[in-house]
Amino acid sequence: MTTTLTPLTPNRLAHMNATANRAYEIATTIFGKTEDQARQLYILGLLHDVGYAFDPADHAHAGGRVLADLGFTTDAVYDHGDPNVGVMDDELLIVNAADMTTSPTGAPMRMEDRLRDIGERYGADSPHLACARAVADRIKHELVKRGLPTSWL
Repeated sequence: MTTTLTPLTPNRLAHMNATANRAYEIATTIFGKTEDQARQLYILGLLHDVGYAFDPADHAHAGGRVLADLGFTTDAVYDHGDPNVGVMDDELLIVNAADMTTSPTGAPMRMEDRLRDIGERYGADSPHLACARAVADRIKHELVKRGLPTSWL
């Protein structure tokens, strides 16, 4: 079976790099994770969108499958962007929050601005925006449930 790879654009790579840095920052400052845990979250943030190279229509699952084949624990990649996942553990919550507070070009942005951007790119009635809104709501819910602040979103 031959697969055609989709090159990751400079903007996508910048987003992935910034999401990694943001995941590390959230892990240490909001969640109080250890240095080793924060480094693991950096890697998950860096790789969270790698699946765009294999299947842009289902990038989270494609990336998660490739990383699983390499022996990585991949729930935070495989399930990122899914508001209906059963359990949102800290790793998944951090990757989702980092992703939703990083622009498509890698600039930091508030979650409300990220939602606005998604609406402008895909349309106000798009399934992309509906999913992103549900993810944003889930992020807030999960942070509150853990007794963590939401003002930084």
